[in-house]
Amino acid sequence: MPDKFSSYHDHYNVKKGLARKISRGEIVGFVGALGYDYDPATKTMTVNQEGAKIVQYIFNRYVSGVGTSTIARELEEMGVPNPSGLKTWHQTTVAGIIRNEKYVGDLLHGKTFTVDPISHRRLDNLGESDKYLLKDHHEAIVSGEVFDKAQEILARRGKCRSNARLRKDEYRTLYTNKYAFSCKCRCGYCGATLTRRT
Repeated sequence: MPDKFSSYHDHYNVKKGLARKISRGEIVGFVGALGYDYDPATKTMTVNQEGAKIVQYIFNRYVSGVGTSTIARELEEMGVPNPSGLKTWHQTTVAGIIRNEKYVGDLLHGKTFTVDPISHRRLDNLGESDKYLLKDHHEAIVSGEVFDKAQEILARRGKCRSNARLRKDEYRTLYTNKYAFSCKCRCGYCGATLTRRT
């Protein structure tokens, strides 16, 4: 059975080593991104033109006012494979691409963190651990203007999310601008956003 103190000490040393690599601009733990090819030998990202066209399509449709679920359906209808190579697209996949800072040429390390070195459980980093943002790290696929506009739309639509109780007593709802009164009708009793469902 591993010594608990030793595990935490090793974990601390690993974190320090990773921080040094990140400060030098190295990519640590790259998991892939649609539109980019990664060379593990040189630890560099290069644009994959075929994938880049899909990414640009997603951003252009989104900033023109089309919702993520509609974009996902369009990609399926066009027969475009998702980042995993499958035929099915989900709105969460589309939203994840829109949120990804890599497409504007930046690289953010520390989006998740390890809760403890024993369980190796990882959670989204909401300030519990350091984050490292490397600006202009690689070639961008979308312009800063388009990316910023997409983030503004995401933030605005995020304010409309309520309903659908999840764990930790959070309220969220799936949102698209497909209907004229999306996010405009609220429950007079609890204040949650009313949504249309089929």
